[in-house]
Amino acid sequence: PSDAIFYEVGCGEGDTLQYFHAQYSLKNSYGIELDRELAKKAVLNNPSSKILVGDARDFTYLNATHVYMYLYPELMDKVIDLLPKNTTIISYSHKLPESLSPRKIGNFYVATK
Repeated sequence: PSDAIFYEVGCGEGDTLQYFHAQYSLKNSYGIELDRELAKKAVLNNPSSKILVGDARDFTYLNATHVYMYLYPELMDKVIDLLPKNTTIISYSHKLPESLSPRKIGNFYVATK
C-alpha cells in the first residue's frame, strides 16, 4: 500500500527498492546498505527514498510496516528480532523462521511478525 513504511535491508544499488517504490507508489521508503559506495549508487537510483548507510543490526525499525530482505538467514533472524509486531516481512529465496508461519509465493517468503 502507498501508505506503507517500507524498508529494504541490504539494498545494494537500490534496484529492488526502486521497483517497490514505483510499483506501490510508496511515500515512505528506506534502503539500508552497509557498503558506502553501493549506498551512493542507491541514492542516485532512488531520489524519492532515504538511503541509510550502516549495519542493519544498528537501526531501529519502530515505524516499519513492510521490510524486504535478501540476506543470509543468520542476519535475517537478527533483523527480524528488531522489527515491531505486525510488520510484513518479505524475503527473496531464503525461508523465514517457522515461528512466523511464512507463506511461499513464487521465490518469495512472506510473513507477519
